[in-house]
Amino acid sequence: MGNGSQTGASRRYWKKWYSYVLIGLAVLSVLQVFYFPTVLTGAWHLTHGRSANFHQLKLPVPWGWWSFQREGQLFIQKTDRETNPPVVTVTPFIFPPTYLSEYDKVENAAISLQLKQGYQFIATYQLGTGDQKAYCLSFAAAGNTQFSRISCAIPAKHVFCDFDGDSGDAPVFDRIVQDATINHSTHIPSATGNLQS
Repeated sequence: MGNGSQTGASRRYWKKWYSYVLIGLAVLSVLQVFYFPTVLTGAWHLTHGRSANFHQLKLPVPWGWWSFQREGQLFIQKTDRETNPPVVTVTPFIFPPTYLSEYDKVENAAISLQLKQGYQFIATYQLGTGDQKAYCLSFAAAGNTQFSRISCAIPAKHVFCDFDGDSGDAPVFDRIVQDATINHSTHIPSATGNLQS
């Protein structure tokens, strides 16, 4: 008779434990919906610190943003619940020696392309100093001036940096571009135009 009561007590114990686990999982699921961006950012920053390395560059990743690589590009993305959160795209590129001397032609071609895609040209500006300058073009979406597209060519760092997102996040993009540094101990572009590992 004692054996049956132990089995009943054991079942009650496991049912109670199982209920607590289910309640805990339900609470975690609800919290995840509200706090997932914060958890994702926190986990990324705990693992990677405050910057992302990409080829020869070290780029700052602000709190509230995270970074990942896909198809040869680096993406630094804001962790928002928006359907299209702001994103910075870094693409390696070996600029031809005549790039700066022919920049007016390149700039006009880039502006024409964005106008055809439905964007309004806003301004051209430069970030940085000396040979580390970034040459940037700023656009707004037609019908939604809060959505910005910015494209910066950084010949000395062998990359294009692009931003797509809310114009309120454009200053964050500018800081990422300005604070990007060359890490001479990692990947160096070769004279043939390929990025070496």
